[in-house]
Amino acid sequence: MRGRLREVIDLLEYAAAPIVAIDIPSGLDADTGKILGVAVEADVTCTFGLAKPGLVQYPGKAHVGELRVVDIQLPPALLDDPALETYLTEASDCMAMLPARPPDAHKGDAGRVLVIGGSPGLTGAPAMTGTGAARAGAGLVTVAVPSRSSRYSPSS
Repeated sequence: MRGRLREVIDLLEYAAAPIVAIDIPSGLDADTGKILGVAVEADVTCTFGLAKPGLVQYPGKAHVGELRVVDIQLPPALLDDPALETYLTEASDCMAMLPARPPDAHKGDAGRVLVIGGSPGLTGAPAMTGTGAARAGAGLVTVAVPSRSSRYSPSS
């Protein structure tokens, strides 16, 4: 994106009206979601026929806004092409794979997770991992991190 086109995209940042992208926001690679220098940040993207991979993967997804796939009556033979077969895992897909938990279940009935990691003062990743395990349904999550006073020496 260079020249006048880049200037227009830069000016859209200040638009008071909602921005609607047709098919794909200008400046995004439809296959990868890569930003080609600069890209429109749409409020809504109306794409035709099928969602392009670049609309649902980052960094492109951050420029799409609400995604609407518009049916343009593509020929069935085209839609049945195995080369177009792509799957997008959504939250409902993951939830369907998890076993139902009885309402009277005890935390010990839902599995245990032990996260060990981090270093003194740098415990964010293990904390996030523990939170993710709890949100995914683990019954008991323990996060073990070093205290600020612990000293680790590779030679000991």
